[in-house]
Amino acid sequence: MTFSSILLIVWFLQLTRLQGAADPEIGCKRSLISPRIVGGQPASEGSWPWQAGLSVLNITFCGGTLIDKQWVLTAAHCFIWVPEGFDGIFVGLGGHQLMNPSNNSEKFAIQQIVIHPNYTANDTVYDIALVKLNDTVDFTNYILPMCLPKSSVEFPDNTNCWVTGWGRTQSKVDLEPPQTLQEVEVSIINTDICNSLYNELNITILPHSPVRPGMICAGNLEGGKDSCQGDSGGPMVCKCSGSENWLLTGIRRSKGKSSVQ
Repeated sequence: MTFSSILLIVWFLQLTRLQGAADPEIGCKRSLISPRIVGGQPASEGSWPWQAGLSVLNITFCGGTLIDKQWVLTAAHCFIWVPEGFDGIFVGLGGHQLMNPSNNSEKFAIQQIVIHPNYTANDTVYDIALVKLNDTVDFTNYILPMCLPKSSVEFPDNTNCWVTGWGRTQSKVDLEPPQTLQEVEVSIINTDICNSLYNELNITILPHSPVRPGMICAGNLEGGKDSCQGDSGGPMVCKCSGSENWLLTGIRRSKGKSSVQ
């Protein structure tokens, strides 16, 4: 069993009180998504209009999710290297092929970064950050916000979800030109099963279980599909049973050897 059998851990969101969160009528019910093959593959342009990319010197280092006209949700650890100022860091929206940008994409400077006050580099539970753009976003067919789940929403085991990003497609293998946004379908894995697999493989030595309260384990127990380095901060989105609305279920932290394949 390989590391990809575990896939990724995502952080369940409890941000439903955020003012100005996406209106369900704007982006969440939108479905211009083509039928998908199980496994990593290039996404169609406009399929995931809430996907954001954080870049410096034209290199995308983390993903994110647009949740409002001026706010992007991502992982706090994406900014551990950032000095007091954040000049030179940009947020891209509407992106598809990083090396072949279209007129549907836009780039924004950053006005503010808000990191969860309880976040520390040694404790991953609060690995959440909000990025305020320097200008408001005009929504288009290619740039739309994602909805946040209400606190009462539950995502049961085996729920099918999707993760997206521009990370590596294999361990230590960068995404090939023109660096097209990748997508992969994953399933929510029972927490006890996920922790047991981590312990069996001795992937990490922690004073606590790898998957803790507030986290979700997702992927494919057979391996071969997951997120990879460079996908950190990006979204995992799911649909509730009986609903056509996409909901933001987690923020990815991809520091292992897993990959979209």
